[in-house]
Amino acid sequence: MGEVRTAAFRGPAQGTIFSGSPHRSRANCNRHPVPLDGNASMRSHTFVSLIIASFAVLLTLYCGDESAARPTDPGSEKAERGTAEVAPDATEIHIQSIRNVYADAMKSKLQSRESECDEDPLNVVIQIRTTDPSGNKILWIRRTSGYDHGAASYEALIHNKKVVFVMKEMRTWNFDPENPPEDNGISHTVDRAEQHRYYFLDGSLVRSLYKEATSHSIKKESLDAKLQDAPNKKHPAPNAGEALEMARALLERFETGGLKADWCSL
Repeated sequence: MGEVRTAAFRGPAQGTIFSGSPHRSRANCNRHPVPLDGNASMRSHTFVSLIIASFAVLLTLYCGDESAARPTDPGSEKAERGTAEVAPDATEIHIQSIRNVYADAMKSKLQSRESECDEDPLNVVIQIRTTDPSGNKILWIRRTSGYDHGAASYEALIHNKKVVFVMKEMRTWNFDPENPPEDNGISHTVDRAEQHRYYFLDGSLVRSLYKEATSHSIKKESLDAKLQDAPNKKHPAPNAGEALEMARALLERFETGGLKADWCSL
């Protein structure tokens, strides 16, 4: 469409479209002289000029209207829409940054200590990973308390002295009511585990997830494997306040004595 308009616009200036009007008339006059007075000649040229001017105006308006009707480059609009559609959510960006910090924490050396306690819990296992001795940058703490029929653990990730992630894990076991002990004294159990994950930003909860799994010893099922395969779901009843309070208590206890602190009384 652009080439047609360009050729049409060149025509009047080069005499290609209207070359038969003024120039061919003069050539015919030389072969067949026709007496014309000055006024008639002037009227003839004026008439032709008006036709050329009118054509040019119409052509300009046509091109201008078509240009105005032509839409903006769809590639640009598509690119702008595409940018808006794929723009990452602020929450997702923050959670991904937490996962990156967690990965960095896992690269640090693991320090561990187990303590026997006078009362419940029966014992406590504390695990610590930190990028610096004081834990000012990245600090990961996991405290596991053992009981008669299970264990409870809190895992906290602290970045620049702020709690960004907490996971509470509860494990319990009970004798399998459908499979009584065998004659050789072997008992079968039903083991259950649940995990509560909380993601924080400046002390405020931004996401909570939940998963659970159950295994039966008679089926030789692995609770760890089943829990690993279980999908994370939106938490049905998050208790972020308790998780955040425990994480801050772990940080405070670490600051008072590090690995050698009294972790039983927490």
